[in-house]
Amino acid sequence: MPDDGGMALQLDGGVGGGADGEPTEVEDRGSFSHGVCRVCGWLGPGRRARQVSRRDAATHAESCPGTPDEGTP
Repeated sequence: MPDDGGMALQLDGGVGGGADGEPTEVEDRGSFSHGVCRVCGWLGPGRRARQVSRRDAATHAESCPGTPDEGTP
């Protein structure tokens, strides 16, 4: 896991996450949450509300190019 400056990194599978096979999820980084795509490496803007991050991720998932980045497991 990358060094996040001592802040806890928590995954919120509200948009899918690894649990049900969807490529997008929401990560909490400090006081902000970000939509994240594990397929193409997209990272959404920091949001105070997880619901908005989930919406960002869901919107991204509709138009995701679906090509994994180099180095993405």
